[in-house]
Amino acid sequence: MTMMQPHLYRSNSNRSIASVTSHTSAPFEVQRSARRKIQRRGAPIVGTGRSDRFRGAPEPSRELFVFRVEHGYTADDIKKYITDSNIVIRDIEQTSKDGSTFLSFKVSIKLSDMNVMLQPDFWPMGVCVRRFRRPRPQYVESNDG
Repeated sequence: MTMMQPHLYRSNSNRSIASVTSHTSAPFEVQRSARRKIQRRGAPIVGTGRSDRFRGAPEPSRELFVFRVEHGYTADDIKKYITDSNIVIRDIEQTSKDGSTFLSFKVSIKLSDMNVMLQPDFWPMGVCVRRFRRPRPQYVESNDG
């Protein structure tokens, strides 16, 4: 008696992948890897022509968290400091609360400017910068029981 090799199958009803040892289960189809599909598709072609009729999507934005800034500075001061280095600011807002020891800001920039902004020599001494992490949503338990 020869032993059949196990095969991976995917259920038509979107169940998890199961290991099946025979080909008798007809309602299942073979699971293909996502990597193989990407390799078959190839890299996309990105347009470079100019058109007044329509445009592609804008470059993605990234957000940075700038913190440990001394009091006395405003979002406009931070914006001027960054734009003097030819970096486009899409949005800036102060995130620190009144009475905090230092000021902090959330800065939105183009993805292509991210590497420049994360260089230590770009920022004044003592100012800290990292990628902005969105706060987790606060869930409130209700006592409607």
